[in-house]
Amino acid sequence: MLETLGGLFSSERFMPHGMCFDWQPRMLWLHITSDAIIALAYYSIPFSLIWFITRRRDIEFRYMFLLFGIFILACGTTHVMAIWTIWNPDYWTDGTVKAVTAVASIGTAFLVWGIMPEALALPSPAQLREANGALQQQVRERMRAEETVRELNTHLEGRVRQRTADLEKANRELSQALRDKEVLLMEVHHRVKNNLQVVTSLLAMQARTMADPALTEAFNAGLNRIFTMARVHELLYRSEHAGMLDLGRYLEGLAEDLGRFHQNDGFVPEVVVRMGQPLQLGLDKITPLALIVNEVLTNALRHGFKERSHGRIEIDLRVDGGSAEG
Repeated sequence: MLETLGGLFSSERFMPHGMCFDWQPRMLWLHITSDAIIALAYYSIPFSLIWFITRRRDIEFRYMFLLFGIFILACGTTHVMAIWTIWNPDYWTDGTVKAVTAVASIGTAFLVWGIMPEALALPSPAQLREANGALQQQVRERMRAEETVRELNTHLEGRVRQRTADLEKANRELSQALRDKEVLLMEVHHRVKNNLQVVTSLLAMQARTMADPALTEAFNAGLNRIFTMARVHELLYRSEHAGMLDLGRYLEGLAEDLGRFHQNDGFVPEVVVRMGQPLQLGLDKITPLALIVNEVLTNALRHGFKERSHGRIEIDLRVDGGSAEG
């Protein structure tokens, strides 16, 4: 069987292709040179394709480049066999190479038509240039917008700095005005307190010259009221908060002064002030409240301890919501 196959593929009965050219040198070299150049060109193309796809890994349809390389390599081999068969009648080998080339050609052509819709969907160089131009335009517009934003930010920062400087200047001026006002208020309270003390001293001197007990009592009541107002201005003068007084502290001092004033009546009163929580009041509220407390304590000290050598008065003040109760 091997002998049968060997005889079937034997080329002994064939003559070389050169005999068809009658071994004419010019004809032989024409075909040899042409086939050799074509083969060299075909063999160089697959290497250039391989070199290209190894450097462009993002390329689409990479497998098609490999198929084209195989197909072109096979085509180059057919031209090499054409040179070989000029002297060697190996037409079976030549035909086999052509058959392999035909299979590679059909497969490549089939796949080329298969990927044609996808290839047509790829953007053309003109479309890419247009898209690139549009993208560059967007980049330029964005750069202009960013430049505009930077200019606006610079302008805004300048305005903010100017506004901050103006506010700081106004704040300094306001702080200075408040300090001047506090100094002025302290001076006013100091002078009012001194004037009230002068009035109190004059009334006290006048009261000592009176023989009528009722008139003396009226003078003393007036003295207590003036003294109460003088103490308000004295504490306001010493207060760290302009125009505000601690009510508990003021009532404790007022009760202590009234207690000492009534020690001359023959007994030593004890006055206790209890505050639930600190309470700051202004001049417009603490002055009438002080006069009321003065009247209450004076009446209690004068009429509540007859025929007693000592006694106790308790003032309990607490804040309930927005009002004070005592």
